Amino acid sequence: MKILFLSDSHYKSIFKLDLTEYDYILHAGDIKSSDIDYIKLESNVFLVRGNCDYFSNYPIEQIIELNGKKILLTHSHLYGTKDSYDELIKYATMKEVNFVIFGHTHIPTVFEKNNIIFINPGSFMEGSYMYLDGDTIFEKQKKNLFSKMDIYKTIKKIKIETKL
Repeated sequence: MKILFLSDSHYKSIFKLDLTEYDYILHAGDIKSSDIDYIKLESNVFLVRGNCDYFSNYPIEQIIELNGKKILLTHSHLYGTKDSYDELIKYATMKEVNFVIFGHTHIPTVFEKNNIIFINPGSFMEGSYMYLDGDTIFEKQKKNLFSKMDIYKTIKKIKIETKL
């Protein structure tokens, strides 16, 4: 299974990527409003509202189950993640999820705490995103994402124990 993780695309369209190669797309908020119009009818796309999604009626967070694993999808601004991950970790532990996909900080991050894998794909507006393929998370940075040049760079490959 191949899952695309996005967040903080703001005014940049996620359609700069080939979305057809992913089984699921999880967007952790602050999405371009015209992108919502195009993807909201897709059954394999999950979205949450970020702090800049002023007119969105999407949920502030949702728990998704894929292959028997629980995933908390949140923008994370309500948990003070620009200062600390402590509140988000506490909340995710209470919810007994396996994964947390979050955004807001614009900083690509993957870490494990309390047997939960936390993934922030970074800011798509700045060319950063991640995807899971099997048991490996790929962190991507696309230089010149919004110009005619398509130069992708895999920054990290992160093996995880918990497969989706």
